[in-house]
Amino acid sequence: MKQEKVLTKNQIFVIKLLFFLLLCVGVGFFFFSRQQTSKETTSTENPVIYQKGKLSIFGDTYTLFPDTDKIGVHENYIFVVEPRKEKTTVYDEKINKKVVVLNKLALDYDGKNVLYNKSGIDTYFNNVALGVRCTSAHIKSETEILCILPKKDDNLDNKLVSINPQTLATSDIYSSQLTLYYVSYLKNNLYLGAFSLKTKKNYLLVDEKVADSPDNVNVIYEKENAIYFGSFQSELNNHTENYYLIKQTDTRITTELIEKGKIVFE
Repeated sequence: MKQEKVLTKNQIFVIKLLFFLLLCVGVGFFFFSRQQTSKETTSTENPVIYQKGKLSIFGDTYTLFPDTDKIGVHENYIFVVEPRKEKTTVYDEKINKKVVVLNKLALDYDGKNVLYNKSGIDTYFNNVALGVRCTSAHIKSETEILCILPKKDDNLDNKLVSINPQTLATSDIYSSQLTLYYVSYLKNNLYLGAFSLKTKKNYLLVDEKVADSPDNVNVIYEKENAIYFGSFQSELNNHTENYYLIKQTDTRITTELIEKGKIVFE
């Protein structure tokens, strides 16, 4: 007759320890998988949408006045400008949350620096007065600000200039018969929104290329490795928000309407 083996106390302890470790690894893997899935689905579960004058962004909701309020984008930062409340609220798409509230009406914000019009007269880069008033502007770097300003006294007869906020040196970049109303710089490309008083049409400019635009070019942003522009409510688009995909080759720019009646930022 074979003699049954009896486990010693040490062997029983080792078996229990191995079972406990395997259980911990399994539980840890389960929660890690859930966390990764949560991160991957955050954008679809909590999209950033502007529709019928209402912006939904990471759990917050804004009712905006199209004539005065503004939504701006600088890479991963989305900022909401509310002149009636004298504030700008900034969100970071990388972490899906509000990061700062500024008591300034921002023209642009890059996560470190703010560009704004003080008292509606002068444009400031942080605490430095630039000596001009930009109607639209973009922080390209700490040594270069892209600024749309009047050529002389007429706001509709304007141009794009580059300003060094450290030296206040200014140089012209673009000037034409078009009225410029929006500027952005993304992925090494310069974007401009423009309007012709003669033809009553909108135009999209990407670097030196000019294309007819089916709508207002109010905000340029990146989503899923593609570049889009959003159009806010105006008389020219029957007071609806729309967004378009920008397609470009070496010689041509085209746009494609993605959705009418809303702008999906994320």
